[in-house]
Amino acid sequence: MNQTKRRSVSIRQVLGSLLLAVIIPTLLLAGVALQHWYVTQIREEENANLELARMVSLNLHDHLEGIANQERMLGNAMHHLPPGDLSQANAVMVHARESWPDVVAVHWVAPDGRIIASSFDGAVGYSYAHDPGWDGTKTMGEWSVTNLRAGPIVKKPVVGVVTKIQHDGRLAGYVIAAVSPAGWGSFLGAHRTQGGSITIFDSTGAPVYRSTDPHVTGTPETKFDPLLVKALAGKESQGTIVWPSDRQKRIAARAPIMDVGWAAGASVPVAIAVKPVLHTSVAFGAFFLLLLGAALALSALSVRRIYRDVNGLHAHAAALARGDFDHHATVTGISELADLADSYNLMALARKSAEAAQEESRAQLAETSRRLRTMLDITPLAVVEWDADFVITGWSGEAEDIFGYSADEVVGRRIDSLDWIHPDDVHLVEAAMDDMLSGRTPSNVNRNRNIRKDGAVIHCEWYNSVL
Repeated sequence: MNQTKRRSVSIRQVLGSLLLAVIIPTLLLAGVALQHWYVTQIREEENANLELARMVSLNLHDHLEGIANQERMLGNAMHHLPPGDLSQANAVMVHARESWPDVVAVHWVAPDGRIIASSFDGAVGYSYAHDPGWDGTKTMGEWSVTNLRAGPIVKKPVVGVVTKIQHDGRLAGYVIAAVSPAGWGSFLGAHRTQGGSITIFDSTGAPVYRSTDPHVTGTPETKFDPLLVKALAGKESQGTIVWPSDRQKRIAARAPIMDVGWAAGASVPVAIAVKPVLHTSVAFGAFFLLLLGAALALSALSVRRIYRDVNGLHAHAAALARGDFDHHATVTGISELADLADSYNLMALARKSAEAAQEESRAQLAETSRRLRTMLDITPLAVVEWDADFVITGWSGEAEDIFGYSADEVVGRRIDSLDWIHPDDVHLVEAAMDDMLSGRTPSNVNRNRNIRKDGAVIHCEWYNSVL
């Protein structure tokens, strides 16, 4: 009789040819590292923009507050000038304007809004009383800054630094400096390159100054810049936004400018910020695809034999799941898989034997249960069964005769829903039940009076047991 020797190949030998495939998780790990680098680069750029926005906010606040402080000294000096000396007052205004490079005009304004003296020719006599927002100067603090608008006197976009001058508790007037934001880049202390931008926003969200665009439009940008909305509400914010003008996604940060109600912002295009990551990713991706193709080609040749035997084991497992314990698994390739197939066959044989034993036990249990039920049905004692929730689950025929209730009337109801315990014996029944529930007396005998369905009182002796 000829015998064919089963030729088995060790799974270690098969997996040896898949060593090159180890490069796949390695490359995936590298991809995760690049992703982490990308996210870190974005986060670092966000933090850098926030620090820059904070610095710009502080520098601009100090600059505007410095103007306000000098205005306060200028106002005190104007208050002590001889009344009616217009030429000297105008000369003081001119000298003050020359000390501020970004100030185009300085006015000494009476409490009613009329310009008394000015560094700007032709400004004296003009009244701010009818200008929008003038009424707000009556309730402002010591100083404030107006939003960007075309000055009614200088005829160019300016913001006003308004300082209230008081003497002896009374309003003496205002000093107003018309400031051109176009020159703010020299003192903000921040310079951006490669598409980066520094922006100052007024209280409406309109740009007052932008380092990349000296001719800002003054149109509020809160509609597309949620970071700006938070900053104008007094909260620092950072993230990404998209400028409608060029649809360019930018990493941005916004910081509130305290005491002014404005915001400072810094941003840079995402494409510029992550350019090193993108260049590295492209090169690495090409290398990844090359190695992946080579690894997949070698793996496909090596795993074919594994798939053949694994598919056979899958079919065997499916047969066992269907209950077909006579199914036999046969593997002729990988030795370890062949051993696994033998284990499957032994398991199926054991399962088949266990199923047969269980079936025999179930039959014996059913017969025992049938005999016990028959005995309960013919016993002269009333048998009542209930579960842990005191819901009646069994009611023998003798119980129907003794208490007058049929099984259909009581099964499924709680035993305390039946008015069948004599009121004077309720405490005896409750004590017996508590003893069983607590485990003190799992079985006990209790004598009490019961009430039949027809109202008759009967004396019963109960043999109780917890199953």
